[in-house]
Amino acid sequence: MSTSAQYFESARTAQERWVASLQNMANEASGALPSRMAGLDTDSLGKQAHDGIDQVFDFWAKSMKVQREIARKVADANIEYLSALQGQALAVSQQATEQVKEATAQVAEVTRHAQDQVAEAASKAEESMANAANSAARVAKSAAPRTTPSK
Repeated sequence: MSTSAQYFESARTAQERWVASLQNMANEASGALPSRMAGLDTDSLGKQAHDGIDQVFDFWAKSMKVQREIARKVADANIEYLSALQGQALAVSQQATEQVKEATAQVAEVTRHAQDQVAEAASKAEESMANAANSAARVAKSAAPRTTPSK
């Protein structure tokens, strides 16, 4: 029998006893003629009432204890879940940080390579322009009429 079934059975039994004790008291009170009052067993009725009250309060005390334990287990499960979630978040964060670092390094390498290519192309263009300027100067010099100095 499960724990909750045991508690409900205890509650049912306590209620039955409580009702029985109240019925006994009502029966005794309804026939309360002076001749019957002498034979009334108040000790038995009081004991039945006290037993019923004790059972009801014992049931509720056990029920509260079980509810407290369940609440603690739920809290512990939530804490465990949050801890696992925090670990996963930290792992994802570290992984993302590493990926950003790798991407940054790759972008820096590509940028350096592009800068080197631009610098090389600029150097070649400068050299080509210098050669063209020299060639143009030679052509201009050779195409210019030669004049002899007059005396």
